[in-house]
Amino acid sequence: RLLIYTHHIVSSEKIKLLKNTASKYQLGGCAKTGKPGLIVVEGLEKNCDTFLEIIMQRRSKMRESAKGKTDSSSFAAVGKVFENVQDIDFGRALPKKLVIL
Repeated sequence: RLLIYTHHIVSSEKIKLLKNTASKYQLGGCAKTGKPGLIVVEGLEKNCDTFLEIIMQRRSKMRESAKGKTDSSSFAAVGKVFENVQDIDFGRALPKKLVIL
């Protein structure tokens, strides 16, 4: 599990990015929109790490293409829990798909 903090999640583009990336890497969890933004994803450790890398990279690209708009949000991993389980679904505590709250 990976807990990610961000100043805010309000853009429909960012929400779509979160859902699509989580789905692509078979991650479940929850994302709280608004201020502050919180994301908890659950899945294989390498997939959680990849998820964080992708959303951080994409955030930079979105920020550059905002054309005069400022985007002060950044993502930071603030907690990580790793459990060694044979079947990822057996160890799940969160929804199988990313749920936007």
